[in-house]
Amino acid sequence: MSASARISSIVVEVQNGDITEEMSMAIVNSVSGGPLYGGGQVTKAINDAAGGSIAKEYEASYASEATDIVITSAGKLEQSKIFHLTATTNPTALKDMVRRTLEKAESEGMDSISFPALGTGDLGCDPKRMAAPMFEAMRDFGLQQGKYGSIDTIKVVIYKETLFQQYKKAMYDTIGEYCAPDEDDDDDSDESPPE
Repeated sequence: MSASARISSIVVEVQNGDITEEMSMAIVNSVSGGPLYGGGQVTKAINDAAGGSIAKEYEASYASEATDIVITSAGKLEQSKIFHLTATTNPTALKDMVRRTLEKAESEGMDSISFPALGTGDLGCDPKRMAAPMFEAMRDFGLQQGKYGSIDTIKVVIYKETLFQQYKKAMYDTIGEYCAPDEDDDDDSDESPPE
């Protein structure tokens, strides 16, 4: 299942799947923050798929520059980079962090990036509360960068199929007035974005 929309030349997509199998240039991971690498199920899956080297690289990077966004290689994964974000339950902080992650990905020359459903796993936040700030950040970034940036695809990869419809609705509700559904929307339903 997937659904997509456009903001200028950027495709924003929600899809059901495994973020470690994404073909984006970069993926995003949510970590507990601080100098020690740790987090929930997505963090463990990424570290395992990357060959276990990510934890050491994260800790070395964090030691040289303590920040809430740490960039590492992708280890054995197909992607070029992993952006590790400090987990948050605050929607305003989430929006800011997603926006800054997109800006960092742009400055690193990435053309595509995939996010998980941040805050909805081990943190247990309500998806309705966390989805909108993510798409607001993507909308704002897309309107600012438009056709002049390197990023042309931003995905939210949903592992739990039950969250897909909520994130799809949030995408259309948040960026719907700025874009239309992409013609390649291959969702099985006949739903269209709200007008």
